[in-house]
Amino acid sequence: MGQVFEAIQDEIEKRAAVKVLHAELSQNEEIASRFLNEAKAVNIIQHPGIVTIYDYGRLPTGAAFIIMEFLEGESLTRRMQQRVPTSEILRICRQIASTLSAAHKKGIVHRDLKPDNVMLVADPDVAGGERCKILDFGIAKVKDLRAEATANQTRDGLVMGTPQYMAPEQCRGAKLVDDRADVYSLGVMLYELVAGRLPFVSDEPGTLMAMHIMQAPQPITLPPQLMQTIPAGLVALIERMMAKESSARPAMTDVVRELEALGATTSLPPGGPTTGPSLNAEPGPGRRHLGLWAAVAGAVLVVAVGAALVVLRKPDRTHQGGGPAAPATSQRPEAEPGEPSPNADDSGCMVGRWCLVPSPSSTTTLLAVTGAGPTAFAVGYAGTLARYQRGHWKTMPSPVPNILRGVWAASPREAWAVGDKGVILHFDGTRWQEELSATASGLNDVFGFGPDDVWAVGQLGTVVRRQGGRWAALDSHTVRGLDGVWGSDARNLWVVGQGGTVLQFNGTRFVTVVSGTTKSLNAVGGSAVDDVWAAGQGGTLVHYNGFAWSPVKSPSTQSLYAVTGSGKGQAWAAGDFGAIVRASAGGGGSPVGGIVGSGTTEQLTGIGSDAQGLWAVGRAGTVLRYRR
Repeated sequence: MGQVFEAIQDEIEKRAAVKVLHAELSQNEEIASRFLNEAKAVNIIQHPGIVTIYDYGRLPTGAAFIIMEFLEGESLTRRMQQRVPTSEILRICRQIASTLSAAHKKGIVHRDLKPDNVMLVADPDVAGGERCKILDFGIAKVKDLRAEATANQTRDGLVMGTPQYMAPEQCRGAKLVDDRADVYSLGVMLYELVAGRLPFVSDEPGTLMAMHIMQAPQPITLPPQLMQTIPAGLVALIERMMAKESSARPAMTDVVRELEALGATTSLPPGGPTTGPSLNAEPGPGRRHLGLWAAVAGAVLVVAVGAALVVLRKPDRTHQGGGPAAPATSQRPEAEPGEPSPNADDSGCMVGRWCLVPSPSSTTTLLAVTGAGPTAFAVGYAGTLARYQRGHWKTMPSPVPNILRGVWAASPREAWAVGDKGVILHFDGTRWQEELSATASGLNDVFGFGPDDVWAVGQLGTVVRRQGGRWAALDSHTVRGLDGVWGSDARNLWVVGQGGTVLQFNGTRFVTVVSGTTKSLNAVGGSAVDDVWAAGQGGTLVHYNGFAWSPVKSPSTQSLYAVTGSGKGQAWAAGDFGAIVRASAGGGGSPVGGIVGSGTTEQLTGIGSDAQGLWAVGRAGTVLRYRR
């Protein structure tokens, strides 16, 4: 619908985000009115839990614009990619409920509450040192404004919102919506935070809305060690918030009180909230100062309208939904003291089993792993770099503090790692050094066909390629986040990302390919030009057979964050709660495979192979080995 720019007021060096509606859409008064409705709603509420609006209006071109505060932090969607502790769930949702309660008192209903529309920003003045900011009041229902300002938002039969989070009455038509619709949406978010999955799942919006209207959500079930951390009162509150009849739901003020009471009996884990590192916004490349707020026409594009107001990086490939995996027991082989098992390799693991091995770091989350010959490399938070050689993992000196999200090795003595703020590192056999990047956007994955043809992909459709020792940006023809890259050769390179995006580089340019799913794809891997796999949200698996991509029924509902091909239409994938999936396209496309015991319940975020088998890595420095 438009664009969001980062702007700076030169006189006081104040940063702002500027949302600009496309000129042609601004000519549609219904769309423009809904767009500017956000500014009006926010200024009515005047609450610190809502993004501040500085100005709004129209440019000389006729395009509508809104100038708002520039937020540095992460979206709730991003936070939910790892397991959120119960105490933190209560703190976050109490803040959201408090803000919405203030909106409801002013006669304003948000109508599009969802994790994407909540930003978490640092604020030392609130509990937990973090404040929730609610975004995007563009379809809010506002009472007592001039009739012409609201008529277009309340037509009979007009359905507005995001189907995964819409209240039953909202699914039937916008005229029926009051403040209890926001209570329902927050109940869905609470359900998702606690259960690790949405209450209703379907690729069809109409089916989703029918589920909200007619079906009861499945009971929340978790492994015993997690379920015991969830107060029974919280589950009961979620059930009442998600009542089909709006009159049966509590008011938002009551939700605030109940969450406060539950929070008072649920202590924080040692050390405070357990979350990933705070992520600062990164400006788009070539950002320049603007003299006046209204002078936005020459600003640099950051993200599309409706997305968060900062550049968000790739999920840490941690918790994104799906039911729990069954707890597994460690598969470490038994042997006499001081005597290695005859079926074990130098890692101490037996053939055909996954086992936990000593980690190079017992506290730092590892996000990706790759192998080359007898060597393997892993990367993760805080610039972590590690190498496996001669039976041991050891950390390596890192030249950067950035989160590193992808790694690929051309040989045991040459590798590349990529991460936040466009950082690219090169290992030359002796040490890691930073290379001159061609982007400032976060990079999520890296793959190559040799030292002189290396590719990296990342946020906002970023693709960069290394040839002749230099990195250069390529046009991917998308602004969606790209999370995985793999290819059989330079004319058959595959890139996957948000919303089921699949791109193919055919040697000349990128083309969009039908993937068979709308679920976000987190990783891609394969073994041949006609045997490529992608894995993603909610256990999604899709396979390319040389002609087309098609969904493969997954044996897991856990979100999967890494995949590697093992040949003959088979693959390994890893994800939430220690889930490791062995998948096969099977004869005639029939699904084959299952969940394999991994020996851990930590989220697994990377998987890769070397000469002897497979590696998987994840949260808390988890490292697993599988020997072929």
